[in-house]
Amino acid sequence: MSNLSPEEIGQLALRFAPEGMLEAPVPFGGGHINDTYLFSPAGEKGVRYVLQRINRTAFPHPEDVMDNMLRVTQHLREQIVLRGGDPQRETLRLLRTQDGLFFAVDRNGDYWRSYSFVSDSVSYDRSGDERIFRESGRAFGRFLSMLDGFDAASLHETIGRFHDTPHRFAALHEAVSRDAAGRAGGVRDLIDLALSYEPFSSTLVDALACGRLPLRVTHNDTKLNNVLLDERTGRALCVIDLDTVMPGLCAYDFGDAIRYGASTAAEDERDLGRVRLSLPLYRAYAEGYLSEVGDVLTGEELRSLPVGAKMMTLETGVRFLTDYLDGDVYFKVACPDHNLVRARTQLKLLQDMDAHWNEMVSVIGELPPGRRSIETYAVPSSYHERIYAFLEKQLAEGRQAYIVCPMVEENGELPDERKAVTAYAEKLQKEVLPNRTVRFLHGKMKAKEKETVMRAFAAGEIDVLVSTTVVEVGVDVPNASVMLIENAECFGLSQLHQLRGRVGRGPWQSYCILVSDNRGEDNKTRLDVMRRTQSGFALAEEDLKLRGPGDFFGARQHGLPTLRVADFACDMELLYEAQGAAEALLALDPRLEGHPALHARVRELFDLNAEALN
Repeated sequence: MSNLSPEEIGQLALRFAPEGMLEAPVPFGGGHINDTYLFSPAGEKGVRYVLQRINRTAFPHPEDVMDNMLRVTQHLREQIVLRGGDPQRETLRLLRTQDGLFFAVDRNGDYWRSYSFVSDSVSYDRSGDERIFRESGRAFGRFLSMLDGFDAASLHETIGRFHDTPHRFAALHEAVSRDAAGRAGGVRDLIDLALSYEPFSSTLVDALACGRLPLRVTHNDTKLNNVLLDERTGRALCVIDLDTVMPGLCAYDFGDAIRYGASTAAEDERDLGRVRLSLPLYRAYAEGYLSEVGDVLTGEELRSLPVGAKMMTLETGVRFLTDYLDGDVYFKVACPDHNLVRARTQLKLLQDMDAHWNEMVSVIGELPPGRRSIETYAVPSSYHERIYAFLEKQLAEGRQAYIVCPMVEENGELPDERKAVTAYAEKLQKEVLPNRTVRFLHGKMKAKEKETVMRAFAAGEIDVLVSTTVVEVGVDVPNASVMLIENAECFGLSQLHQLRGRVGRGPWQSYCILVSDNRGEDNKTRLDVMRRTQSGFALAEEDLKLRGPGDFFGARQHGLPTLRVADFACDMELLYEAQGAAEALLALDPRLEGHPALHARVRELFDLNAEALN
């Protein structure tokens, strides 16, 4: 908490409001970490600004926090414009001081920043309304989707090892040993419960380390009250509180939203009998989230989402417990046992997630509601005349279309006849659709040229956009109803699925047409999978059947392992159950001391594959 007087806080606000203020800053919000105020500048009727102190205990390098915020909000503004949105309301707008900086420093050396208050918006600390929670999922899904092309590794890690759950357990062990506040003896039951989950704690960090999960730009504080909704329509507007924007995993953001918003009780509920996972709220959030980002995530990422819900609940419970044992030095507390109550609530919620694990997994595998299924066809190139007639019919109804080609320009050295963007667009405009507006887009164009084309397409000024795979992510044009993919054999299943996801975003029926003359059995199988499979999760499972997962002990990235009792293609539910049983066994007996035969076999496997593991 800042020790500044109201007058000093007012002077700080004036540095961001050169025309003066109409009223003194007043406290605003109820966050755990930062001090936040609201003020109104003179000369701007109805406009309000937020003034916020960055907590140096939580964020020891506030300049890194501000650099992350500036770069991310700039990228978001560009994406919002490309999607035809309103950047003044759909992302934060940081203010400069009279000195031209984006922060001010007070007499204590604390950093302060200011940004526009989004008018006619509302947020909720908690809500049991499925519609509201679904919109929250849409907001965070859209946030990740718009940042899909941003280099996550270039961001500062503003809180070191923030979601390194094994590291959080190490801190808990230290807090128990230190017992700085003399509290460990009275909560031994809770400490033992938390430590029973320690073997599970490395699941996501290990997946990141071995490359199974990609690094993404993540928010890392996806509580419901960090989403602003339009007061009139109830639709999600923007995501706020960007202090913790860092490189991370999508499972972190999804999981933290679920552990906070899908619980049937508040984070500090004392009656543990009221603490459960609400499956309807879990489903609602997943629907909203996947409707925005489902075609961006890999199959492995989709499978990691329910894992993230458990992991973030566990991690948060461990953090609350650690802070309680240390004497409440990090989180704000309203009473001496506040962090203890929070820790008990999180671990109770975690136990309920264990009880509903199968339901949590199955929800992620479903097609996000709210979108019609996209009719998908696989046809040879001899169908082009019929395809173009159908395309013209869709355009006549006011729709738009994408056409994706595997090449930018023609290459006479290639033995096949792969379609090239530039030549295809020219021929389409002159010979097929002379009365329609056809434009092309590819990655070799300058950024400003690409932006101009995408803005025009989003605005409905272009009927047909001929492109490379540059449109596979981050493009949202609800009016587009046709995705025509030429030489479909040139693209992987994941790419085809992401490209198909560019359509089906409006209220009308949409279509994906896969054109290929490759009659090989593998290609026929792949295109048939695309034709009958809509869900990204199910598609990932089919991909697993086609190419295999590779070796568990080794570097092979495809091919089927020699499982003696289960088949990856047919026994996923059995494998999930086996995983749960293994986790439960390790929680009770981490070193397998009570199971000598199993211990010996596991040791034998690791010894046999020591070289591959290293």
